[in-house]
Amino acid sequence: MKKTYRVIIGIAALLIITCCLLLAFLPLLDSSPGLPVGNCSADALLLDLSAFPSGTTMSSGTDFEDWATVSASHYFFNAPENIEVYHAVEYYNTPLLAWMIYAYNHSIFTQTQYNTPWTKPSEITYSSQIAGQYAFACSNDTNFGYRCMLMARYGRYFVFMRAHLSEGFTVQDIEPLLKRIDASMLPCIDK
Repeated sequence: MKKTYRVIIGIAALLIITCCLLLAFLPLLDSSPGLPVGNCSADALLLDLSAFPSGTTMSSGTDFEDWATVSASHYFFNAPENIEVYHAVEYYNTPLLAWMIYAYNHSIFTQTQYNTPWTKPSEITYSSQIAGQYAFACSNDTNFGYRCMLMARYGRYFVFMRAHLSEGFTVQDIEPLLKRIDASMLPCIDK
């Protein structure tokens, strides 16, 4: 009799644990919403020229729609100020896919073959409170000089930004861009 109760209690505990795990991971598997539109389209979420000094030019980058449902990117250049920034926004059918892309790309921060270790500069105090995953760090690259990168996941969106720093574009110039990206993503996290 006691053995039967133990089996029943064991099965009940297993069912409860399984249900809890399903509930915990269900949001990552959700693929119900359609394509983002309006202010939440990939194009609308990109930085624009107003984020940079006058004289900066912008060109559209390549859309990476391999795994992404929708993607868009812009390059920003300003020769006199020596500004070079790349910003991309990718939208995935599920948060799980966006998380996988974030995890894969985040491995860049562990690579030190051609650069110094990636670290967050002390001048940058901002860190997103709304992104599911968020990483910002800088490194001195033997080929490209000092550069910083942002990788973030906001629900179904993966956001990437790379900036090459110079006397005309410093670490302090990046923090307003990080805040601006976060502000544009806020209304779109659950879309």
